[in-house]
Amino acid sequence: MPRLVGRGRALEVILGCADFDADLAEQYGYINRSIPGGVIADFVARLAARIASYPTEAILLAKRAVTAQETDLEDGLAAERECFLRAAASESARQRMSAALDAGLQTFAVETAEWDRA
Repeated sequence: MPRLVGRGRALEVILGCADFDADLAEQYGYINRSIPGGVIADFVARLAARIASYPTEAILLAKRAVTAQETDLEDGLAAERECFLRAAASESARQRMSAALDAGLQTFAVETAEWDRA
């Protein structure tokens, strides 16, 4: 828990044994987000569909990179770099990047950079 929410909040949660509402749990980093009950099913369905649309190899490499951060910093960063390079070199990544460039991604990036300088 200290890695998730920090030492002070971990002590508050563990020693205080108090219940937290979803908004405070989100603010503390104890949960990813607070979503009203009426929209949670739609949120989960959209998120699941988006994740399922990605190549399986990319999902596995992303999970591996995140899990690697549970080790020491140097090893975690090395594993993350390896996962990124493997994902970037995949055929599906090349196809997606080509499609993004064909759709004008580089134009958007240049226009955004120019706007940022203004």
